[in-house]
Order: sequence, then C-alpha cells, then structure tokens
Amino acid sequence: MTLTARSWRDLDEAIADSSWCRHSTRVHSTLVWRGLARSSYSNVSSLARLSEDYPQLERHLVRNFRKYAHREAPGPTTWDWLSLAQHHGLPTRLLDWTFSPLVALHFATASWPDDEAVLLAVDCEGAHDSSRRRCAPPTSARARSSSPRTCSRPTRRTSTPSTR
Repeated sequence: MTLTARSWRDLDEAIADSSWCRHSTRVHSTLVWRGLARSSYSNVSSLARLSEDYPQLERHLVRNFRKYAHREAPGPTTWDWLSLAQHHGLPTRLLDWTFSPLVALHFATASWPDDEAVLLAVDCEGAHDSSRRRCAPPTSARARSSSPRTCSRPTRRTSTPSTR
C-alpha cells in the first residue's frame, strides 16, 4: 500500500492509522520504520550500492575492520561485528529500522529537506506470518529439488512532505 502525505496532518494520520496491521495478540504496534531521504532511493544496503559482488567486498571490509577495531570487540558473531562496523560508518548489508516513526522521519528529512522523502513501514508480525505461509516446507520430494523459494514481505510506503 502506498500513501502520499501532502501535509503534516496527512502524515500524522497515516502514521497513526494501524488498521491495516492490527494483531489481536499484540498490545503494542508491530511496525518498524525506515526513512529514505529521497523518493528516488531504493531500499538497499550501503554495501549493495557499492558493488554487485558485495559478499566478496563485505568479507574484505569486515576482515580489515576487525583487524583495526580489535579493542572494541563487540561479540563473537559476524552480526555483532557488522553492527559495530555500521555504527562506525562502514558500509554493511544491514539496514537501519526503528520502532519510532519520528526517528525514521528524521532520517528521511534531515539531509535534503526540500526533496520528497519516503517513510517505509513494515508490519513485522504480518511479515513473519506471511513468510511462514509462503515459505512453508515443500510437500513432496520433487518440490524439494526445485529452485529456492523467495519470500515477499508486506510493506507500507508513505511519501513525506518537505519540511519547508
């Protein structure tokens, strides 16, 4: 679903509308938010923007980062190192998401306030339910040998008005 907010009131109403993602078992919102500074940007990681062969590039970047950042060892897993590397500005495969639409809105509008920005919302609960249904184990041996399954995730895209 895509909504275009023409005013701050439209944006506030769009953010507050949770009718499309209510879950009877949850008290709090299951939405995560991401702000993109320009509507022309795609929702890909900083690492993927650098190179088509980003797995190879990531291996070299993380290896060198670990060598020079050994005093800040975050934990034993690659995910720990990736999050520390991203915190320090290294391009990684990680995407920043937040539970706060206002934090996402800050990142959407802080760099280029006169450009049309994008605020993305993903219903985590709905995405997990959807992926469980779409990525259910195959029912036959023949299906197991077929190509890998892909999982789509429901997203909500809202364009934001400029801040000026």
